[in-house]
Amino acid sequence: MNEVNGTGLTKKQRRELRKQEKQADIYRTRRRGRVRSVFIMSVIALAVLGTVYFYVRPDSAPDTTDYVNSDTDPFRGPDNAPVIIEEYSDYQCPACQNAETVLPQLLDAYPTQVRLIFNDYPLSIHSNSRPAAEAAQCAYAQGKFWDYHDRLFSDQKAWSGQSNTEFSATLKKYAADLSLDQTKFDLCLDNGEQASAVSHDINEGNQRKINSTPTFIVNGVEYIGGKSLEEWRAVIDEAIAKAEAAKAAAPINGNTNVSSDSTTNTNG
Repeated sequence: MNEVNGTGLTKKQRRELRKQEKQADIYRTRRRGRVRSVFIMSVIALAVLGTVYFYVRPDSAPDTTDYVNSDTDPFRGPDNAPVIIEEYSDYQCPACQNAETVLPQLLDAYPTQVRLIFNDYPLSIHSNSRPAAEAAQCAYAQGKFWDYHDRLFSDQKAWSGQSNTEFSATLKKYAADLSLDQTKFDLCLDNGEQASAVSHDINEGNQRKINSTPTFIVNGVEYIGGKSLEEWRAVIDEAIAKAEAAKAAAPINGNTNVSSDSTTNTNG
């Protein structure tokens, strides 16, 4: 017969109870260890993501102004186009180069309906993208932005791996090939005269939370990455339809005559 103490439990039952309590303690200890491990791994993951973002995001200048979309950026297409495409791009980005091959076809397909605005967004992981952007802006100052822009993208593989000195010489050679005023261009590039213009675009992009290139904003709707001509047609047709619907629904105020004149930035 088993002995019973004041708790009403036999020795065997007390031993079983202690065994169960010990197992429960072991389980709680292991569970705390797993929770601690998950917490530590989460902290490490956040730190890694923060580091990656710091190194991948574009170099940005301190920005103390509110975001204002610049109307001085290079563009192609009429001022009164119903569809505005704002492009954020990096000259050293292969995906950007690929996206650029389709855009001229798109503009040809929609000569009066689309306006394309180019914004510099050089990523810090591309060592030559920032100098390329500044050089293109120097060409813009002389009315040859699009020619220079196209040359940079078409020759991307040739200059992507060049050293700073080599690339500076290449940028100046492109200016000579395009018959720019060499003295003005060289001074513009060497003195960083267009650095603020590039920083302005970067700050715009940061305000709009751009995080990859190329990124396109079509009438306020963001699209990441390049598209085929067919895909672009679908996007543009939808944007035109929405613009026409909004125009039809808008109240008529004052003079309803709309000029059919359009102007195009012919830089380059």
